[in-house]
Amino acid sequence: MNILVVDDEYYIVQGITKNMNWDKLSIDTVYTAYSMKQAQEIFLNHDIDILLTDIEMPKGSGLDLIAWTIENSYHPVKLLLTGHQNFSYAQRAILLQCFQYVLKPVETRVLENELLRAVTKAKENKNLDRAKNIAESWDSNNTLRMETFWRELFTGMTASHENNIAEAMRRLSVPLSWLKEDFYFLLFNIHAKDRANYTDNHILLEEIYTAISNLICDKKDTSIIRISSSEFVLAILSGFFTDYQNIFEFCETVLKELTAALPAYRFSVYLSDKAPITSAAEYYRMLKNFEESIFTTESIVIPVHTLSATHTHEFSDSQLKDIPLSEWSESLLRCKSASILKDIIALFKKDSSYYPVKMLIVLYYGVLQVIFSVLESKEISMNELFPKLLHHTDLTKATSSIEDFLFWAEHLLKDAEEILKVNADSASFVESVKKFIKAHLDSEDLSRNYIADELHMNPDYLSYLFHKQSGQLLSTYITGKRINAAKKLLITTDMSLQSIADATGFSNSSYFHKQFKKIMGVTPQQYRTSGTR
Repeated sequence: MNILVVDDEYYIVQGITKNMNWDKLSIDTVYTAYSMKQAQEIFLNHDIDILLTDIEMPKGSGLDLIAWTIENSYHPVKLLLTGHQNFSYAQRAILLQCFQYVLKPVETRVLENELLRAVTKAKENKNLDRAKNIAESWDSNNTLRMETFWRELFTGMTASHENNIAEAMRRLSVPLSWLKEDFYFLLFNIHAKDRANYTDNHILLEEIYTAISNLICDKKDTSIIRISSSEFVLAILSGFFTDYQNIFEFCETVLKELTAALPAYRFSVYLSDKAPITSAAEYYRMLKNFEESIFTTESIVIPVHTLSATHTHEFSDSQLKDIPLSEWSESLLRCKSASILKDIIALFKKDSSYYPVKMLIVLYYGVLQVIFSVLESKEISMNELFPKLLHHTDLTKATSSIEDFLFWAEHLLKDAEEILKVNADSASFVESVKKFIKAHLDSEDLSRNYIADELHMNPDYLSYLFHKQSGQLLSTYITGKRINAAKKLLITTDMSLQSIADATGFSNSSYFHKQFKKIMGVTPQQYRTSGTR
């Protein structure tokens, strides 16, 4: 279950993300956005379950965002967060089928209760969608029935007893003859060689299905079971193979076909011994355990029984002494993190294709230790790193593959370098930001993201550092500069209010009018008429 939190105020978004008990809410992924455009990009790349959005935002309100999701066939559970009891807002929220309308400020406990209700609703929607899909294709889609049978067996929804399995077979029209057959189980794990190629949709799996369909066309009743967007299991009758070597060679052929069809990805294939269908859940758990305990560095077929019988590739404590933490610290101080990544890659021996996950975990903490020690040596507070750590603290994700680990290490080390460089000359940083703002004041796109792209910085860190070193919120500074420029134009020119709004970067005259009155206490026209300077 996931949620997207949208608000143009950075600290409101961060307050929500840090104060909610997401585990209690059964929400494992929290996406954040600070504008309608950012939110739309997240919808385009992720299947969002719950949307919590502010209403009043420049360049597209929360209501506009919800209308966009409906027009583009996205169906999250929608909650609106606003500081105004506006009947027109509530009326439109009802028309847009919003689940709840929450007034700010809202207590953490109250918001948590609303989100708990939203989670329940999202689960109901998913169950209804799944039931509808099954009902529509039940008679015609044999693949769906087979996949449902195996998934229920693997997950324990069907007990591993012959009577229970037979009952599920009859319910799902699965051949009862399988009760007397043995199977091989192949767990496939998909890795993007370049982390930038990572995809979280099912298009990749469809390509994989096509690639292996020709290889199993003579092996009827073989099932492909989708586990996630990066994993699937092949359940295949052992009778199709003369011995274990034969099934191993088949796996290597499948692997060759997949790597040829999808060269941007590599595949780890975990192969079980043959087993009766009553042991399917046990063998699936065994495959998952091994898949979670090791990581691979190239496409490979791994017979699981060889892993259980040997202790090769262990990353012993003596090897930990070989990690040159002091040298890495010196490299980071010189802003040469590329050499650290080179050393990490060199730790993986050429004669080995898989290693225990413990190795990545140790390296994970080693990189963090280097960064913390270097920042401490420069008397830089850990608060400097905190906004960046929010994006770099998922141990499970960072150690799930060698590609994910190198992606994590590279970006965190670059962020640490950025902190070292910026702190070396904080005055020039603030001045460079102010200079950029002055030069682009007439642009509607001027925002922390826009500035961060220009300065090659993380947007969260840019806002944090500007606030710390200038004493002003970045958004407040930008708005203040726009208002000052507007005041000058109101007094010294005859430009229309719309023209002044355009010249000072406000998205429209209505928003300009609202912000001007909020800060100055009078409307732009009243200010012009009074002649105040």
